[in-house]
Amino acid sequence: VAPFGVRVNVVAPGPVDTPMAHRTEIGLRSSAVGGAGTGYATADEIADSILYLGGPSASNVVGAVLISNGGRSTF
Repeated sequence: VAPFGVRVNVVAPGPVDTPMAHRTEIGLRSSAVGGAGTGYATADEIADSILYLGGPSASNVVGAVLISNGGRSTF
């Protein structure tokens, strides 16, 4: 659909600090915070990634996967 001016991209977030995440078992939640990652993202941080892809700064970005996971490995 790019020839029609429609850009298709996706944001692939890691753990996000939401009320649903607060129901996660503390051991699992702690393991997501430790290591090389930066901890849980805020909803605003993920929204910033989405706004970037939808804005004029990303006008030449098509078919991308923006991995917003705080530095964690993606499997």
